[in-house]
Amino acid sequence: MNLNEEIKMIIEELASRKKYSTSDSDKLLHLFSNVELNVPDSLARSEQDPSRFRQQDSAKKVYLFPQAMNIARNLRRAALPAAAVIIVLILAGTGLDLFQRGSSATAYAVRGNVEVMRGSDRMILKKGDRVYQDDLIITGDSSFADFTLNRTIRLRCQNNSRVIMKEITLEDKAARFSAMIRQGSLFLYIDKLERGSMVSVTTPETEAVVRGTLFGVRLGKKGAATFEVYDGKIRVKNRIPDEYSNMDTALAEKLESFYEKNSYVVSRNDYCTIAPNSAVLKGLTEENITGRLEKISIPAVVPGAVKNFTMKSEVEKFVTDAIKEKTGPGLREIKKAISSRDKVELPGEKVFNRKQIRGFTSPYIVSPSHGNYVIIIDSRGSIIATDLKRIIWKQNPGGEISTRPILYRNILYVATETERLTAYNADSGTTIFSVPLPGAVSSFSGPFQQGGSLYAATTRGHLYRVSLNGKIIWDADVGGIITAAPFKAGHLVFVPLKGGVLMGIDCKSGVKILRVPFRSEIIATAALENNIYVSVKGGHLYSFNYYMDRILWEFNTEAGINQCIVADNDSLYLCNKKGAVFRLSKSGELIWKAETGEAVRIGPEIDDRYVYVAGSEVLQVIDRSTGDIIWAIGLSPITARNIALSENKIYVLSEKRGLIVLKK
Repeated sequence: MNLNEEIKMIIEELASRKKYSTSDSDKLLHLFSNVELNVPDSLARSEQDPSRFRQQDSAKKVYLFPQAMNIARNLRRAALPAAAVIIVLILAGTGLDLFQRGSSATAYAVRGNVEVMRGSDRMILKKGDRVYQDDLIITGDSSFADFTLNRTIRLRCQNNSRVIMKEITLEDKAARFSAMIRQGSLFLYIDKLERGSMVSVTTPETEAVVRGTLFGVRLGKKGAATFEVYDGKIRVKNRIPDEYSNMDTALAEKLESFYEKNSYVVSRNDYCTIAPNSAVLKGLTEENITGRLEKISIPAVVPGAVKNFTMKSEVEKFVTDAIKEKTGPGLREIKKAISSRDKVELPGEKVFNRKQIRGFTSPYIVSPSHGNYVIIIDSRGSIIATDLKRIIWKQNPGGEISTRPILYRNILYVATETERLTAYNADSGTTIFSVPLPGAVSSFSGPFQQGGSLYAATTRGHLYRVSLNGKIIWDADVGGIITAAPFKAGHLVFVPLKGGVLMGIDCKSGVKILRVPFRSEIIATAALENNIYVSVKGGHLYSFNYYMDRILWEFNTEAGINQCIVADNDSLYLCNKKGAVFRLSKSGELIWKAETGEAVRIGPEIDDRYVYVAGSEVLQVIDRSTGDIIWAIGLSPITARNIALSENKIYVLSEKRGLIVLKK
């Protein structure tokens, strides 16, 4: 029998007793007689619960073996000096696996600058070092650290991350592990766990519970959490942030119940995002909790988002490195997880990655319906047309372009901040006309085409009607600062003005006919027949019938609307700033609501079957009839201001990959 086994046997024997004697403690003292100890007086005299004493002069952190803790407590009550001996021995980290087995994870690979914060101590992490419960792992630029727990759990703290090891326990074959991501990314592979095991990963506001999987978690700069599952399943839900730990018990129970009901299982090839909710929780009371719960961002799951996961290449590198390090028997399962993962390819993808296109700033993309070429317009004033094999023409209209160009009947109309409206032949790039428009045409004020004419509003507060051959038909002073895009409804052109005023101007004469005040600043507009739709600051959408001169209905989107409402046939499509996409009937009824999981920056764009939206990283395609998310693709980061659609293609511009063309 070795020393560890003998100690364990004696402790288990003593733990079964109700009374202890000096001879009992002597058994342990005899075994430890060759160990040199330095027992601080304060520890020997301590009457505190010893269950979480920590060593002061060692890099190790060891927790009391449960049976030994009970013995030490009872011996101390008996005023036996052995109590202090047992406590110090356990805490001193003398190399006895009895008290350390299962309580630490081992760093099997370290690259770059990685540090460990243990209480007030800060140390450099090296390969082979152990980390313990409550340790904080800090990784620098171009750095990472890989850890293993009993060769069952493997994780990587990616560069620029801060991860707290909340729990590391191994009892028999069952493992309990929990990590908290405070910053950056964490990748996790879990082999088949034994009964009683529990693995979880948390961020300040989310939690994922795992049983055998390969996945990545990333915490965004603003607190949004993204989960990407490469194999297996995870269960994701919101959690109450630590800053609200003192919340009233009744409130906390209601919140936890809501979070539990809205938890989601994220499966292989899916990803999930959860926006932060701290602002919603601030000031939560029994009186307002019902209304606040409606505003909470719950997990938004996007199925089938395999191709170009935003963490895909990093996760694959983590797995490849684990295989090279030969960290345990689960490596075959890791290989299987990668090789058997569905290789979802969106059909017909092409990439045009010319350097000048990748360098474009906030560009727009337009394409004719036949899709034989695509035109990219840089906000700094460059225009390039390409058939994806070569650049077929270039133009420079001589000024910055901050408003979306128009492609109509094979003519490209571009308004610049140098106060000109220019038309180009879209096939050849030849200039057709260029007319002055005093006052720059800004990003939210046009131009738009309707009924054989162009309309453009300038920063000087003028609205122009221009024929398709470049002749100015009239120029109207709208009498204020324009805050959103003008639009045409019936025989009037409506111009949103500062102060929440909607000015109606006669299309034929340019005379101001109607003035409609709203409650707040106008953000976006659209029209269907005689009804106009106006979204205002704060997230409310109004339907106004200008013939009847009254508001028909109001809809609350729960957050501010982005600067685009699409009206088509009998429906409206719009997005709020929290990532929800809505389809409303023209009478204001909600047909469906889709949660994308991230703030929508681009769109909505629509065709006969789908709605297309994008945030800063992911393009998502939504079924127009049902509101179901059909597929998604990570294109981090997306630089274009719009998604261009042709008859059978989708065009997106990515900073890293250039122009990407997807077949519908």
